[in-house]
Amino acid sequence: MQIFIVIALLLFGCSEEKTTYLENDSWEGKMMILEEFPEHTREIVYAMHAELDIPLIYLYRLCYLESRLGELKGTTDLGFMQLNKKYIPYFVDEYWVYEQEFNVWDDCHNIIIGCSILKNEYNYFQNWEYAFRAYNCGRAKVIRDEEPPRSIEYGRIVMYGKSEGAKYLKETAKGLVY
Repeated sequence: MQIFIVIALLLFGCSEEKTTYLENDSWEGKMMILEEFPEHTREIVYAMHAELDIPLIYLYRLCYLESRLGELKGTTDLGFMQLNKKYIPYFVDEYWVYEQEFNVWDDCHNIIIGCSILKNEYNYFQNWEYAFRAYNCGRAKVIRDEEPPRSIEYGRIVMYGKSEGAKYLKETAKGLVY
């Protein structure tokens, strides 16, 4: 099951350095400017798409959005896919199946865990938009219908890539929302 991921890790490696987050502010709901992702990042995203059967456009939108957020003031989210610091030990126990020690700052490691979380949410909801919303604010809030408006817009951005979430995207990237 993990063959594509292992091949990508072996062929392209994972950086020990934290990737510089994207500064490009364009968003048109199309496949993002993929050249801005380092090659090893594009390859691991493609491997996760193939391994977990997540539509590639959704993964690129999610990665684009999450990687642009960086470390926002007042958040506990870390790395390329903005994994919640509080739950990293759980995520590693649940999703990390590799001998190499998990490194939250390694983009490839972070993407593997983030995509696994997303697929788990999709398996629960059987709906991509709800999976994106749960990725953003947590499954319990989506189930209880207590998610903040920003999470609903987040789900729309990743799902449809339309400009209806552009305000959220810009404000969040500036650190004004969370």
